[in-house]
Amino acid sequence: MDKNKDYYAILGVHPTAEIAVIEAAYKALAKRYHPDVSKDNPEDAHRRMQEINEAYEVLSDTTKRKEYDDLKGSGTQEAEDFFRGEEDVEPEYDPLDEDWKVALEYYPQLQEYLNELSRISWKLGYGFKAYIIDSREYRKSEKIYINMRKQFLERYFGENETINEFAKNLIFQGKKEALVELNKVVRILGINKSFEKTDEVVFKIENKYNLGKFAQREKDDGSRSNISKDHSFVFFLALIIIVLVSIISQIGKG
Repeated sequence: MDKNKDYYAILGVHPTAEIAVIEAAYKALAKRYHPDVSKDNPEDAHRRMQEINEAYEVLSDTTKRKEYDDLKGSGTQEAEDFFRGEEDVEPEYDPLDEDWKVALEYYPQLQEYLNELSRISWKLGYGFKAYIIDSREYRKSEKIYINMRKQFLERYFGENETINEFAKNLIFQGKKEALVELNKVVRILGINKSFEKTDEVVFKIENKYNLGKFAQREKDDGSRSNISKDHSFVFFLALIIIVLVSIISQIGKG
């Protein structure tokens, strides 16, 4: 057992995943990387199978999993293994492909959920895919997808709403280096819901990685809101003055 390895990321599941999800992900990945079918370099395929087997050995055993979770701690976890980028490429062979095509004929929305989770990591998306097919929980797929995404964001980026929205934006843009940086900052600073330097964190990461002005948009939205309020107040004040002038005029005529 190695606490420096993210066994959950290796299998593409969330740390709160039920054993059924872990088993489904493991079976699918084991088939995918089996030396007889994998098109990867034999040494790479062997190494990946060792990683997968090691992760499953720990996470499928209640006692070992608890020991591992205790070693990792309950706070925001390191997410680098989920954002390896080009070095962790999805293999061509997919043992679930035929079953997935049939499922899509009747539940086409599944592909959208898979695509969204795969933006984070192909393994996270594949974990979703494997569990849906294995459990046949097609009618609950949206709820499962939403829970997986929500749990991932909270586990690796905390519960600060602005930080979570920023993380979603980075995931959508595929900015994995920035996501690794954001995850590191959240862990080190202990960012929570009331963290006072949230905008500064977003601003610094935007500048460091030459990103769009997420923080500025949020600020501009607030400014537009204040301007709108100011305009409403001026309009209301002018209306009162007009009414008062009209009343005084009527009194004068009387």
